Amino acid sequence: MELRILSRSALETEAIGETLGKILTPPFVISLYGELGSGKTTFVRGIARGLGIDKVRSPTFTLINRYEGRCVLYHIDLYRIAEEEEVFHLGLTEILEDQNAIIVIEWADKGFAYLPDERLDISFDFNPHNLSERWIYFNPLGQEAEEIVRMLG
Repeated sequence: MELRILSRSALETEAIGETLGKILTPPFVISLYGELGSGKTTFVRGIARGLGIDKVRSPTFTLINRYEGRCVLYHIDLYRIAEEEEVFHLGLTEILEDQNAIIVIEWADKGFAYLPDERLDISFDFNPHNLSERWIYFNPLGQEAEEIVRMLG
């Protein structure tokens, strides 16, 4: 059961993320996919706000950011990862074992082998008819992710 939502602005993208953040309970993993500038980090800011976290740093230089809110949020950005082996050295496997955390991974395709089978995959695509809009696709993998997508829809 895939859900597709059209976001017409960065504010809408962040608001959709916030709605998701309010629904989430740990442990849970979200993997994000999409081109540069498609709204992934903006979406994570919304998730963080939904978890009671006010400020999210851009992951430009830090690959892993940890925040405290209603629960722990790990914001992981694998953009600068050249080889999947580097993901192991980041400690991703240990982070994924944290039962008290929501884990959001941007550029998740670069660490695909480490992703759990049960998660929520979210893809961001530019609307070809209006490049200021994004289509956000929610693809649940597992029963918990399906329930979350039902609640969002």
